[in-house]
Amino acid sequence: MLEELDMDNLSSFSTLTPASPCLSVDGTFQYCLQCGREFVEKRSHLNISGQSTCNPQLCNGCRKLFTLSEKKDIVDRFKSTVNRNYKIEARFLQDWYLHEYNPEKQQKDKSFHLPLSEHYYSRRVNENNQATFTYFCSRDDLHKIEQYVSCHGCREFVKAKQRTLRLVTDKKCGAGWVVAELEELFELLVNSRSTCSLTGMKGSWAPFPAAYCPKKGDKNWVRDHFVKNAMYFLSLDHIVPLAAGGSSRINNLQVTLQAFNHVKAHYSSEDFQKWLKSFKFYQGY
Repeated sequence: MLEELDMDNLSSFSTLTPASPCLSVDGTFQYCLQCGREFVEKRSHLNISGQSTCNPQLCNGCRKLFTLSEKKDIVDRFKSTVNRNYKIEARFLQDWYLHEYNPEKQQKDKSFHLPLSEHYYSRRVNENNQATFTYFCSRDDLHKIEQYVSCHGCREFVKAKQRTLRLVTDKKCGAGWVVAELEELFELLVNSRSTCSLTGMKGSWAPFPAAYCPKKGDKNWVRDHFVKNAMYFLSLDHIVPLAAGGSSRINNLQVTLQAFNHVKAHYSSEDFQKWLKSFKFYQGY
């Protein structure tokens, strides 16, 4: 889906002044405006530090980051890389994201949570028949694979992740390729503790609210949804991309924030880390 989105809205970027150190004497751009890295000329379209063909002020990595994420979210996340999960989850406190925590052992009071989250909320319906959620507690002692396996909502969420993994693999590689088993995905997702393996930032597992899309196939709505939440959504990422010969087995999967998954794309993890280090240093984080 993301490959089909329009990625040309760069309105959040500041304009370059004539005195910018990114400009050469002849007025061309030598360095990226956002990360300060010198543009790589050789096969630039295949390099994360290659000059973007859509915006000559930016490298490919920075353009991808700012086209799928809002500037304020990028700033907020980098300024406070250690966040308590339930504060991050505040943006997802809607009926279509949360589900009732319903393990086999009957609970006295109903509680709701995001998939694979140890943070729980109480739910009440107001006079307008709208549900509101209030933070109730965090139960780190319940952050165990068996607890989530016994929760219907969590099981369905991980099954959906496996189906998506299968669809992506079939599309990229053809039918018949092996993908991670359900039990393996549960272990990977739970043990990640909702942490992006590329940046160490916390995120949330949140199901895509397809039923609430105003029009089926509305790409603008889908794009807005991802741009609004890309620095908070967690995603499954191939360590070695399928296009580069990677597989969808569990040893080639990692948990990342959606925004950085998009930036990394077909680049190696090593090149991504070099770009990320430059970006953080240049931005003063």
